[in-house]
Amino acid sequence: PVAEALDAAPLARATAVLGPEVTPLGRRVVCVPVAGLDDLAAGAIAVTARFGRPPEPRPFHGHLTLARVTRGSLRDLVGEPISARFGVRAVRLVRSRLGPQGARYDDVHVRRLR
Repeated sequence: PVAEALDAAPLARATAVLGPEVTPLGRRVVCVPVAGLDDLAAGAIAVTARFGRPPEPRPFHGHLTLARVTRGSLRDLVGEPISARFGVRAVRLVRSRLGPQGARYDDVHVRRLR
């Protein structure tokens, strides 16, 4: 049903804009902010909100996770400039599996965007 909801949703292609620099996300995650995906994320959340747990009541913050730091400081990684753009042509429904070696992610469904 989730895949069917995504397939029926009026989702459009978007352009992801990375940067301007590597930032911390919490105390242990290093990421790159990604702008340009707010409308796409809102559309996907709207059509999938009735499945599973309710959406978290926090704003969407697009990002790409670069690293999870288990020891030491994020200081050496944060602040590096980065800039890129790319077209987003699909939304993926992903299953995450947590295990001793970390998280594993598997595509369950891919919705191509037009």
